[in-house]
Amino acid sequence: MVGIRNAERHSQSIRDSWERCSHQHGLLPSTRRPVLRLQMSELSPRSQAFRERIGGCVQDLDHLADLAMRAGSCLVVTDRDRVLVDLRSRTGTVADYATYGIAMGSCWDEKIAGTNGISMAMGEGGAFTVRGDDHFHSCFRPFACTSVPCLDAESSVIGALTLVTTDRRNAFDYVFAQHALSLAADRLQARLFHRHHAPHLKVRISDPAGGGTLRPNALVALDDAKRIVGVTAFAAHLMGARAPETLIGQRLEALFDLDLEALPRNPDPVLHLRLPQSPRAAQRPAGGGTRGLGAGLRRLAAQGPDMALLIDRARKLVAHGSPLLICGDSGTGKSQFAEGLLEDLGRQKGVMLAMDCDGLAANPAQAAALRSALDQARRLSAAPDDGCRPVLWLENVAALPAEHQAELAQFLTGLERAGQLEVRPGQTAAQGVVILSTVRGDWQELATGGLRPDLLHLLGKAVIRLPNLRDRDLSKVISALLDQHRPPDISLSPETEALLHAHDWPGNLRELASVLAEALVCGNGQRITAADLPARLHRCPTDAPPPEISLRDALDSAGWNVTKAAQIMGISRATINRRIAAEGLARPR
Repeated sequence: MVGIRNAERHSQSIRDSWERCSHQHGLLPSTRRPVLRLQMSELSPRSQAFRERIGGCVQDLDHLADLAMRAGSCLVVTDRDRVLVDLRSRTGTVADYATYGIAMGSCWDEKIAGTNGISMAMGEGGAFTVRGDDHFHSCFRPFACTSVPCLDAESSVIGALTLVTTDRRNAFDYVFAQHALSLAADRLQARLFHRHHAPHLKVRISDPAGGGTLRPNALVALDDAKRIVGVTAFAAHLMGARAPETLIGQRLEALFDLDLEALPRNPDPVLHLRLPQSPRAAQRPAGGGTRGLGAGLRRLAAQGPDMALLIDRARKLVAHGSPLLICGDSGTGKSQFAEGLLEDLGRQKGVMLAMDCDGLAANPAQAAALRSALDQARRLSAAPDDGCRPVLWLENVAALPAEHQAELAQFLTGLERAGQLEVRPGQTAAQGVVILSTVRGDWQELATGGLRPDLLHLLGKAVIRLPNLRDRDLSKVISALLDQHRPPDISLSPETEALLHAHDWPGNLRELASVLAEALVCGNGQRITAADLPARLHRCPTDAPPPEISLRDALDSAGWNVTKAAQIMGISRATINRRIAAEGLARPR
């Protein structure tokens, strides 16, 4: 998922940079104007050299700059020496940024400017956000800067693209910046690769681990003999190579047992190729059944044929771009269902804008975050990436206050008018926003006052109602939940099965998972007996008396501690010993 990287790793990188700034570079956080600027005589040849390196790709920067200015950000372009060679911002704001040293010719090397996004991204080799308080110099702390390295046709670093904005401490801003910059950098490298290898056949390959998605810079160039003459670092990574140069001269057909001549050619001179196998990850098998599902959906599908049918239906609806409303009582697994669908789409490479609408009315900061999420979703849908659609996930959407319902309805109406919510039978939506929402209850409850009618029908172009636990195949649900534990061969006593099937499960899947987890902790971890279950399950809701706990179950639950087994059964220790002898039981070895 595009966004702030692993939190601990990100924090450690910031701490390491601060350590270098203090002890290696000798910088002081209180320095008011730390940035050095080159003279115009030094800057002009640098700017010209950078423009020559990116050739005719200025239009990509123009598009990114327009997007940045509409978002209230400033686009900064630096060369490989971290010198600012291009700056785009709204009219009248250039002087304001210059007050802080963000101006043409300024140098953003860490040794001078301290911890900043440009140096961090180029040092880390990937997208990096330095938030306000992450900056070493206090004068930069009003800003957040997100940077992405720019690569040429041979994957050498030629500079960086950066978005600078006032830091609102809103994670959605960082997500949007990383997505927009990564997409622009990918497209820039792709253009440079096409230009550098103009005479050659180009193949753009998919990422099997990302759901078969195609990125613009996953490129391989082939000569007439189908030998590799050029490959980007990202494509080499997908192909399992340690470095691009190790693939030069090899035949792509031989590497993956392909027939390139049999592939259909597009109008452009680029073949789109999904690798039949990958050293990094196996392809999901084609066809029906659960083998092609991700782990989350596979666990849910194992709960019975009805769940498998629901999953199949939901996958088709989401793939075709239909907003999906997931209904169900508390504990039926709505969030797990949504997470499984996103995993199935390969959303680890997407942009997630998630929001829990419960309690929004009492939290102004959450209300502002919702508006920001909708705004970011609009921008991301205006700059889509192939196979990398942004996700808007709203949990407990029925709890939205009336004013926010109006904002969400306006957003969805805009998407509908743009054709992004139009479902075309037989076609899969490759772009646009993936919209998922969850709600307690069912459609009828929403239709009688939970949501305003226009929003209800915009969100509910497709509705999935998850059944309560009592309406599922309980034996299969129990087996699916136990399969997640170790050791995998956990068994249930007949009395335990009877108690579990007799319970009404008002808490649904969540309650069952808690009961099984408690039983595994309280028992011997290998066999769940009636004695291991919580007391409330022994109070059978029917007129039938609860099953009696057997001597063997009591002993297994107590780990063959006779005193504890006697307490479980409510009899004396002497009686327990007599019954053990009478039944010929022996402590397991």
